[in-house]
Amino acid sequence: MRDATGHVIGLSVEQRQAATREAAIDLAALGFTAADVSAYRKRDVDLFELVRKFFSGTASPGEQMAMADTVVIATAGPAVQGRTRLDGFLSAIPLTVVDSLKGSRAPGDTVYLARKSGLMPDGLLMEVSSEVALVPGKRYLLALSKNLYEQWTAEARKQPEAAFSALPFLIYEVSDGGALLAGPQPARSGANPKDIKTAERQLRTFSLDQH
Repeated sequence: MRDATGHVIGLSVEQRQAATREAAIDLAALGFTAADVSAYRKRDVDLFELVRKFFSGTASPGEQMAMADTVVIATAGPAVQGRTRLDGFLSAIPLTVVDSLKGSRAPGDTVYLARKSGLMPDGLLMEVSSEVALVPGKRYLLALSKNLYEQWTAEARKQPEAAFSALPFLIYEVSDGGALLAGPQPARSGANPKDIKTAERQLRTFSLDQH
């Protein structure tokens, strides 16, 4: 429960300050600046609250898209693996962008979904059960974070790949009619958008980068 100022009731001043510092670090890892915090505040959006909800698993689909730096509709290709990578991941799924809802990617661009699953140097296959598998040729709506990918590689003392690579927040399969199917990586909280237009409306609610 929060008071009229937005502070959690029952937390000491020191605890509130620590929570604010942690949220600021998380926002920076996702690529947000102090200017972004101010700009969102003018739209009555509290980025500190959003990032807390995001990392606690209680963010809605629109809020997760707000935390992403890239939201695209893209067609999956077969996973690329079996080569030495600089970033510490074992494979990546290439996706050809069909439409960009947020971020710098344009139709025809390729984005790579970095994965810990894949062939290890000794030839054995590593499978991470929490990672999703995309079907080549199918279209997906993806909320991605290049910033979080780069943060992960830095913490692991690795180097980002030269190609645009990212980690996923949300992934929905897109039907031929534009409906969003439940998966392969739906929202952790809140109602999943039923179609692309609903996702676009949710994104506009929380994002400054609008179409």
